[in-house]
Amino acid sequence: MILCDPVLCRKLEADFRQYYQADLRDVFDPAGTMTVRWAMDMLEELPLESRFVQDMVNDPLTTDEHILLNIFEMLEQIFYQVSLTAAKTLGKEYRKFIDKGPKSVPRPTVRPIEKPKPVFTPTKDLMKMFGN
Repeated sequence: MILCDPVLCRKLEADFRQYYQADLRDVFDPAGTMTVRWAMDMLEELPLESRFVQDMVNDPLTTDEHILLNIFEMLEQIFYQVSLTAAKTLGKEYRKFIDKGPKSVPRPTVRPIEKPKPVFTPTKDLMKMFGN
């Protein structure tokens, strides 16, 4: 699947150059020093911020951006609770603030993963392929 997608291949090659200073084409070179096992091990160890992992996870935000958004939402909740506590000193008027809680920060939408459509080979073509 990865080798069939030129975009994923380019991202994977760029990540291998950035994180491991390795040329991924050495896997296919008989004189190369990179083994398939080493490449697979390094592929599994790519950080979450790498281009390839971001594309596979299908998430446009990095881990740091997720953490910042979560901190922002937590601070909003704390501010809301403090505001409610302060508003209680107003008496019955504070009830109008209860329904107006903080809204979640809109996250970017994740693009849908395109699944290849299955291709069915007609019986005539199968018979030609197998010589019957």
